[in-house]
Amino acid sequence: MERRILMNLIVALFGVIIYCTLSFMVYINKSLEASSFLKSIGVIFILIFQIFYFITFSIENIGYRKFDDSKFLNFLFRYLGIVILIIFSFTTSFWMLYKIDINSFNNYDFGSNVFEELFNFFYFSCVTFSTIGYGEILPTSIFSKLLVIIESFTSLFTIVFIISNFSTIRDSLNKR
Repeated sequence: MERRILMNLIVALFGVIIYCTLSFMVYINKSLEASSFLKSIGVIFILIFQIFYFITFSIENIGYRKFDDSKFLNFLFRYLGIVILIIFSFTTSFWMLYKIDINSFNNYDFGSNVFEELFNFFYFSCVTFSTIGYGEILPTSIFSKLLVIIESFTSLFTIVFIISNFSTIRDSLNKR
């Protein structure tokens, strides 16, 4: 059990290091000598790796845990944390695509500094994850549309997974 936890931490740390390095390189703009196509492929690849890790880690965490020992609030906070991590992952991915190619999204004014840009992409990610989709910010490139599709499927899977486990936990708590 401890070896599995250590491996999960190593994989997570490796993913965070790669993601932060790519974010930093995109932020200092054009430090990568690759084309914008290859940079966009890199952003999508790393995001898929992160989403795969978040989802498998959450499923694995539920699979090895007995629901009788789990408290309902711990379950809620754990999955709220996973949802927030997923939203932040997509936020930074949208932002990196925007920095790679400014035409990845419509002519929306994202702000004059990094914090305003990140906040607007956080807003866009929350709206997309919750499947509201106001339409203020529109993806225009293939890669930005692909990220929106991935976020939509991730939110669908995550929400269905959480709702299905709510009933299981509620039933196990009612049996006590």
